[in-house]
Amino acid sequence: MHVEPDGASKLTRSEYETLCDVMLGLTDKAIAKRRNLSARGVQNRLAALFSKVLRGRHSWLRESASMDVYNLRTRLIFEVLRRGLIDSEALASLDNELDNWLTEQFGV
Repeated sequence: MHVEPDGASKLTRSEYETLCDVMLGLTDKAIAKRRNLSARGVQNRLAALFSKVLRGRHSWLRESASMDVYNLRTRLIFEVLRRGLIDSEALASLDNELDNWLTEQFGV
């Protein structure tokens, strides 16, 4: 699935999967395990997401304010919801998929 956030570059399938995992609240380690990635692979996907969805605004704010102005994951989720890139039905489906994965992996 490809998503085009307000004229930004399209997200790849792997970026979209990582975005969904962030929306579900997974940590970097959990995303890495779920997607068979290294920690660095997860960080690279997150960097691409921040760049595409937030459009580099966070870098400009960090430089001009000399500090991090907001939490990037939280801001990413806000922007995704604000733009309607993932709707509530999709989130419910993603949550069900996560429950299935957790059961398979950990018997939870």
